[in-house]
Amino acid sequence: MSQIKYVSAPCGSGKTHAIINSIVEGRYDGNLLLVQPTVQLIDNTYNEIKHRSPSSHVERFHSEIITDKSVAGALVKHFRNPYPGNHVLITTNSTFFNLPFIANKRNYDLVLDESHVLVDPFDEKLPDHHHLITDHLTLEAQGPSYGILKPKNIKELTSLAENRKRDTVSKLFAKLAKLILSDHYISYVNLQQYNNLIKGKQEDGHLVVYSVMQPTIFTDFRSVTILGARLEETALFKYWSDLGVSFCRDLSLENRLRYTEHNNGNLVHLHYGFEDNWSKYVRDTKHPELHEKIIAASLGIIQGEPYVWNENNDVKKTSILGQIAKGTELPGKSHGLNDYQHIDHAIIIPALNNKSYFQKFFIEVLGISELDQKIEMTGHTIYQALSRTSIRDPDNNNIKHWVIADKATAEYIASVYPGSTINSFKLLMPSACARPGRPRLHENSYERKKASKEKKLMMIAGLDKDSFFVRDNDLQVASQGNKKSDVSSIELNRHFVVHFRGSIFIDRFHGKHDSLIIDTDEKFVRDLRNRSRVRYESKEHNTLISPAYFDPHKAADTERGIENIVFVKGVWIDVDGGDMSPRDFSEMFPHIRMVCFNTYSSTGDDLRYRVYIPTDMAMTNDAYKMIFNNIVRKVESEGYVSKSKATTKSTRRVHGIDNKPNGSDLFYLPCQPQDPGGAYFQDFKADRKPLKVKDWIINGFSEEEASYVSEPPSLSDSDDLTPDQESKVADALREWDAVGSKPGNGNAGIFNLGHRLRRTGISAWRLETILRQSAQTANSPLDRMKDVRRFMRQYATGMFS
Repeated sequence: MSQIKYVSAPCGSGKTHAIINSIVEGRYDGNLLLVQPTVQLIDNTYNEIKHRSPSSHVERFHSEIITDKSVAGALVKHFRNPYPGNHVLITTNSTFFNLPFIANKRNYDLVLDESHVLVDPFDEKLPDHHHLITDHLTLEAQGPSYGILKPKNIKELTSLAENRKRDTVSKLFAKLAKLILSDHYISYVNLQQYNNLIKGKQEDGHLVVYSVMQPTIFTDFRSVTILGARLEETALFKYWSDLGVSFCRDLSLENRLRYTEHNNGNLVHLHYGFEDNWSKYVRDTKHPELHEKIIAASLGIIQGEPYVWNENNDVKKTSILGQIAKGTELPGKSHGLNDYQHIDHAIIIPALNNKSYFQKFFIEVLGISELDQKIEMTGHTIYQALSRTSIRDPDNNNIKHWVIADKATAEYIASVYPGSTINSFKLLMPSACARPGRPRLHENSYERKKASKEKKLMMIAGLDKDSFFVRDNDLQVASQGNKKSDVSSIELNRHFVVHFRGSIFIDRFHGKHDSLIIDTDEKFVRDLRNRSRVRYESKEHNTLISPAYFDPHKAADTERGIENIVFVKGVWIDVDGGDMSPRDFSEMFPHIRMVCFNTYSSTGDDLRYRVYIPTDMAMTNDAYKMIFNNIVRKVESEGYVSKSKATTKSTRRVHGIDNKPNGSDLFYLPCQPQDPGGAYFQDFKADRKPLKVKDWIINGFSEEEASYVSEPPSLSDSDDLTPDQESKVADALREWDAVGSKPGNGNAGIFNLGHRLRRTGISAWRLETILRQSAQTANSPLDRMKDVRRFMRQYATGMFS
């Protein structure tokens, strides 16, 4: 599906009525399949169509109408033998997106009344029984962190998906099996987590799968239209746009709406109770008294008038809000409901946050930022709930008091309802580093993604082995090992590039290589193992290797610099001290072959080692650097930090990886350590393959993306500061207020503030939000915001390490 029509309009603007009007007035010349989120909305739509157009043939497919058989089965049967005339079919999201097959698609226009979720997650604790499905799957690695699950035994997976005997245990896996078998979903897992689960090494035994819906699910329909409130802010809209789907506004439907933006925001008074991000951890552990205080303050504002309310399921039964006669509970999914328009006020205070590993997946695989996740999950859900009230009625001019848990969400709702006011209950004094209000939306997001995509495509275009040209005298090395006498220079060049393993140097001071290694991976690893048995008086007596092939004539001033690199093959990493063992490192990349061996300075008490990772193809230095940075990023996402970021009081583990990101860097070959107790050599090769360069480029983070998300951000419950950090941040902000924010001091002041905050050890996300908040108080806010972006870009690329 390359083109999808859409209507992105406010709640209450009459999107469903616009569809009904189009049906009644005969806009759809043929058959229509209408998909709606709830049974109640389906029944309301059906009744209105039949009331206004009794002759229209309309059929409903949901569990309250079809009670004696499968709803999906009944709908599939209808598509095979449809009503002979023009007709309308209405069903739920859950039925439509689980249909195994739809016949005669081209005879139907498809309309989705509300956008569907992009990701269908599976998250179950299955330390003992995951094999019921994982035994029938194969895993294909896609880049540094994630892989795709694919069917290995289609027959067994189909049996799980159909679950014809209605087995209770099989039912748990039925939907996941359907998604993995489907051509319209890609099911991802975290490589390390999945591998540890299979091997029984995962502590909690969770099977976590992220099944991502693809736009092919709409292929072959005559037309597709999606309606939704603020649709452009959804993950589906953003991700599918990145895939090349063209979203076009359906002006015919838009012209039938009551309004295209809220013009009664002046009636809305927003109130919130917490300055920072609201979560269950805050509600139950950090500030357990705050929940009741927010409710008490809310009831004081509403003063006995009717209100609608909603909280998390775990507190609904005991909530005071449900014990008051004038309180009406809203359902968790309230899309399209018009039954509450007589009520002005609302108390909507659920804690809605993705789990940290879900956040990470959305960022790293789908390119959906932390802020965009927060907007869709929290902002949209609360917006839908609030929009059930009398705000839907354009003739209702009563003041509406709406209570929301935190400031950021209140500010988002205020942006949706221009003219509304925001009031804090002031129940807690804001932390010196409390998160600021909602940052500006999508700042440079399109440009960032476009630049990243273009750079990756250019990298891949430059990976053709026939585009790497070897000097004639070096080709002789390749020809000496070739028994054929009639081999062309092109074939020799290709053989050289494919089998190149490194350039050998006598010492660090020689610009030209002493020799070149042209061999297979197996022979090269065997050579590394043999070298590991050799003892030298000092490490300087050993020889060095670079993974790059150099042309000494490419640059005027250097023979072995970055500009001299023709191509690079394999990845080399030095791990100089730290808390990360070779096995720890290897398990982070369970599908990649790697060889780990001691360095000369390794001891029995302090293993220091070097890593060689074979790659499936030669690459440019830019690609090598990107892969190196993604390796480090993956390691740091597992909780490790570099030596420069570790403090004497820190409890965080140090990875010890040296900052050697270029193919021109040199590495000593294996040898015996000075301390015999420090000897180590391990070839991690079982069920592993060379690193796939193109996969890592496509699925890894480029510099553009890394500068936007400098480290995996978190909205997790544990994202809190220690008292020591609170104090240091407050001191830094006081200095900024007194000196840095004044005219003439802004540039140096914002960088000084950044460095002081960095040294406190706070997360990159929190550091950036504090800098952005501070920049707004400067004499020249726009200039300081540019300084913030420059500082974070330098921070992300390791310039301060």
